[in-house]
Amino acid sequence: MSDAATYICVASNSVGPDLVPTTTILWVISDLRFTVPLNNRVLVKQDNFQMKCEVTSNPPVTIEWFADGQKLVRQNNHVDWSTTIDKIEGGEFATTSTLYVTNSVVDDTGLYQCFASNIHETAMSAASVFISSVLEFEEVHFITPDKMYVEDGHTGSVSCGAQGSPKPDVSWIGLDGRKYTSTTEESTQGLASTVKLSFPIGPLYLNETGKYTFTCLAKNQHRGIEYSKIREIEVIVGYPAVWVNGTWPVVEATKGESSVLLCQFTGIPTPVVTWKRNGVNLPIVDDNGKANHVIQKDGALLISKAGNSDHTMFTCIGTNGFNSAPKDIEVIVAKGVMSVGEASGLSIGIILLILLIILAMILLYRHQRKRKKVDVAVSNGNGIDSVYANCKAAEILKEEEEAKRLAEEERLKAEQRRKEEEERKKREQEEAERIRREAEEAERLRIEEEERLRKEAEEKARLEAEEKARLEAEEKARREAEEQEKLEAELQAKREAEEAEKLRLEEEERMRKEEEERLRLEAEEKARLEAEEKARLEAEEKARLEAEEKARLEAEERARLEAEEKARLEAEEKARLEAEEKARLEAEKAEEAERLRLEEEEKARLEAEEKARLEAEEKARLEAEEKAR
Repeated sequence: MSDAATYICVASNSVGPDLVPTTTILWVISDLRFTVPLNNRVLVKQDNFQMKCEVTSNPPVTIEWFADGQKLVRQNNHVDWSTTIDKIEGGEFATTSTLYVTNSVVDDTGLYQCFASNIHETAMSAASVFISSVLEFEEVHFITPDKMYVEDGHTGSVSCGAQGSPKPDVSWIGLDGRKYTSTTEESTQGLASTVKLSFPIGPLYLNETGKYTFTCLAKNQHRGIEYSKIREIEVIVGYPAVWVNGTWPVVEATKGESSVLLCQFTGIPTPVVTWKRNGVNLPIVDDNGKANHVIQKDGALLISKAGNSDHTMFTCIGTNGFNSAPKDIEVIVAKGVMSVGEASGLSIGIILLILLIILAMILLYRHQRKRKKVDVAVSNGNGIDSVYANCKAAEILKEEEEAKRLAEEERLKAEQRRKEEEERKKREQEEAERIRREAEEAERLRIEEEERLRKEAEEKARLEAEEKARLEAEEKARREAEEQEKLEAELQAKREAEEAEKLRLEEEERMRKEEEERLRLEAEEKARLEAEEKARLEAEEKARLEAEEKARLEAEERARLEAEEKARLEAEEKARLEAEEKARLEAEKAEEAERLRLEEEEKARLEAEEKARLEAEEKARLEAEEKAR
């Protein structure tokens, strides 16, 4: 930095010095850096605040202020700023800009940015400012219930939250006693922010079921007070409910008889089995306190007496805290054996009909016998016998007519009894249908009554919530009125202080304008120097570019020559390798011919030796024979 100065070059020879010396200004550039960065602020409306931005650099910088990406403009008695430039040790410049915001409002909340730039670089420092109308904070609360379920070998999650203005920071203390923060969910309603923190536990296994203690912490940035909440949560490790066996998917039941619907679930904890018929919970208790459907200990449903209303869809549901697993079972009710009353009535009618048929056959038989006797008597008889036979025939005919009449009366009575039995059965069916309709109507009325009570409870809860909200609004309005009165009193005192502050600011404004004039002159001088520096840099850049172009052309020429030399060497090397390969192949060919020659000589030698051996053996054999002979 100490080398930064204005240098003058004077040339001279034996004749004398140069009448026009050359002047050069040397700038030693230093990096732009923030020595006083911006800090986050949390305030209440009508508070005054300042933000100071200090930058060290060479050459000096120009500072501009932005809020939420928009360039700030001066507003009388609300937004203003001042900037100073001082030369410090080492030849650098310290540029300081202070932003003044008077009588802040909620709309002043945002991200404030200080941009510093010179001819070489630009840098930025930023900070958040939060302006609240009312400071409030609610204690931390747990969102997770007292009991939670975690599947074996999996990870669970505990959630807690806090609400306040400004937004609270939420953290938690793990089972190892250390403090953690995690990914949060945030929402805003009005000025209050709600922060939800979910932190993992596990993975957990079956033998780790038990009660665990969790601690959730929340801290408000403005008050700096840390709230904590401790919750003991029972963690149950297991498996969801899964259907494993039972009656499915269609069951046939006999009308009037009992039937059992099986349904088994597995899971940890053991699932609780409940039943529904057409979406209505079972069992349904009648007016006498009796239920036609009973849920047994193993979860099976016993239908004591199957009826037409059971010809529908039943649903068994296994629930164990992890889930509710439904399974549908269709029940088909078929007509079976008649009831005792129906059977007895039908049996009596059949017996009477058989008796009537037997009686009619007996009377017909007797009538035929008597008629035959009369015919015989008439054919054989005299006058007295004829009269007697005629009388007897008349009596027989009379008895026959009486028997027919009695048979007809018995038939009519049996028909009447049959009709009465049918009427009785019809009345019983109508009575059963009426009872079923009354039961369905009673169930419908019960559901409607439950719905009415539920709606009344919801309406009551809504009215209570509205009343609570109204009371809270009134309380809030009262607090705000009190706060307003307090603020007005403070405002009066503030106005008096502001009047004095205004006088001070006017004096500072006068001094600031003088400073700005001085800075303007310095800036003009700086601009002139920067123009000269720019011209010098452009000349240097041009020379550098020309030198780079020359070096590039030389490098290309050198690369071309190297490539040609490399190609020549590669061609020579290739020719040498081809000659060596050819010589090697010819040598191998000669070696192969020599090897074949040697093999032929060896073969001829062996054949000659074998031939000599055979001749010697033959000669020896002949000599031996000759000797023997």
